[in-house]
Amino acid sequence: ALSNGLTDSQHTVTFWSENEINSLDKYHTHFLLLDDGRLNHYLSDDPRSKFVETICNQTQCYAITIIVEGGSNTLEVIRNDLYAKRPVLIIHGSGRLANVLGNLLEKVGKTGTVTKNEVKQQLDLCPTLCCCDQNEEQVIEMIQAVFAPKYRRYLSAFRVDRDVNLTNTIFRAVFDTQNDEEDYEKLLELAVSWNCLDGAHDILERIKASKVSSSNPIAQHAVRKYYPSLFEKALKENRPLFVDYFFRQYYSPLETTAFVNYRNTGYFDSK
Repeated sequence: ALSNGLTDSQHTVTFWSENEINSLDKYHTHFLLLDDGRLNHYLSDDPRSKFVETICNQTQCYAITIIVEGGSNTLEVIRNDLYAKRPVLIIHGSGRLANVLGNLLEKVGKTGTVTKNEVKQQLDLCPTLCCCDQNEEQVIEMIQAVFAPKYRRYLSAFRVDRDVNLTNTIFRAVFDTQNDEEDYEKLLELAVSWNCLDGAHDILERIKASKVSSSNPIAQHAVRKYYPSLFEKALKENRPLFVDYFFRQYYSPLETTAFVNYRNTGYFDSK
């Protein structure tokens, strides 16, 4: 503590302006603050990127980075996530870097090449994007790097003046980067929790498509094995859209997970 009775942190606060005190956005529910002990320096993205990687490895959860506005330093965040094969969602219309990337993504789609001239045209629309210690050429190179074709599948956008459901867009961005069939059950449960019926339908259709060419005569009905647990989850979490969907698929609510498990033991008498 200092001699005047204030702690170091309290003493620091006395030098903050009113704008700095209110710099934490009231619309955020949580903040993760990282500090390397330096003053007046931008912290690199390495601590955040390693933190996300550690959490995903320990919890087996899915990570997605959502870019709202952003400056040239945000390109490091995007680059690290793309290198780690984590999806990045651009909120197109939120300003600055997000608008630059959103416009380019709309222009070139999932396969086109981003030229230096196209990037420069977008940067000219946002002259404040380049930092004083970062020239335009560096920013152009970084943007072209994140638009490399091999990373394009991990980039998606939500346009605030056109798209309706951000939750569905986030879910689809995660789902589109998953190819392992072992993840489907977890993704379906996530879809119910997030109330993303369209996302769940896409997963079930992908499962059907992957089984059509199989020699198994009941392959096309492979999706129905997920119905009992998902239906119960939809009831418990009050997801009427999902309940209605399963009824329309001629699912019987009597076919509970307990019933299915009992039947599959081989001791169930169908008579």
